[in-house]
Amino acid sequence: MPENKVKAGRNSKGQFKKGVSGNPGGRPKKPEKLEEYGIEAFERVAKMAKNSENEKIRFDANKWLCEMAFGKPTQSAEIEGNVNLEPVIFTGSDEIAE
Repeated sequence: MPENKVKAGRNSKGQFKKGVSGNPGGRPKKPEKLEEYGIEAFERVAKMAKNSENEKIRFDANKWLCEMAFGKPTQSAEIEGNVNLEPVIFTGSDEIAE
């Protein structure tokens, strides 16, 4: 597309004009049975968490249920080092390429 041509619905800066949507069709609709499938999946995982004879499956199912209910645990990181908070001042130079 030529640089001087403006896309439909956009201004010269490439931003959408007021009242014009970048997504005119809106968000796609969820499949009708999605909620039903989600409830069935949750019930299957809960059953595995309670009744599986395999300890790893019970652990993983319980972990998944807890993460769905309470969210994944936060992770923290410690960073060490010196930080120079002095302002950096750049001066113009003729050597800088245009």
